[in-house]
Amino acid sequence: MNPRWLTVDNIVTWTNGGPYATAGSGVTLYAYSFKNSVSGTVSTASPLSLPFTFAADHSALVQGNGSDDPQVDTIVIWRTVQGGSVLLYDSEIPAPTGGSSAIWSYLDSTPDTGLNSLIEAPIAFSNNPPPAG
Repeated sequence: MNPRWLTVDNIVTWTNGGPYATAGSGVTLYAYSFKNSVSGTVSTASPLSLPFTFAADHSALVQGNGSDDPQVDTIVIWRTVQGGSVLLYDSEIPAPTGGSSAIWSYLDSTPDTGLNSLIEAPIAFSNNPPPAG
């Protein structure tokens, strides 16, 4: 349903243009991890993307390099909510073949409410195995 109307009040004409989404006011950050879907292991998240602000009702195209590790078959996308600082689970996509010279792309149109707040990105080497010994 798209409520649109026009009314005249003395000399002023008011027009309702339908639903409206405001542009974002806080920045959004992205990171990604490599995943082996067989073992379920997920690497430490990449460095943060440059900050940017979503325009109303727009998507973001996120890109990165693949991995030289042949065990990596999935890219995990992490994102903050607008104005937030915690990287939350956004999505997973197949890893490209061709190693680190291959580029993967993801068109993100997930609203902040669609991020999984129960899964945070592994940062600062938190997903690395313990040191030997």
